[in-house]
Amino acid sequence: MIKLLIAINKWSDTKTWHSWVIHGLGAIPIALVFGLNATSTFFLLRELEQLAHEKMNGVTPDYQDHLGDWIIPSLVAGLIGVLVNG
Repeated sequence: MIKLLIAINKWSDTKTWHSWVIHGLGAIPIALVFGLNATSTFFLLRELEQLAHEKMNGVTPDYQDHLGDWIIPSLVAGLIGVLVNG
């Protein structure tokens, strides 16, 4: 199991859209339990925290990546809501 998680982590770091896929997949169980608003808020706050850490450490933020890391899980959560609630 650890080897699989390491492989997934390496894959997600190779291209920006790979991390969006991982975030989207992670959004599924959160959306099923807590719904769209909580899922979207969770990922938004997560990205804002990462942006703050980048700013504090003098790292140039990749705004496109942060936006995708928030929007993709939000879209997935919305789709889950439509599929579950009709």
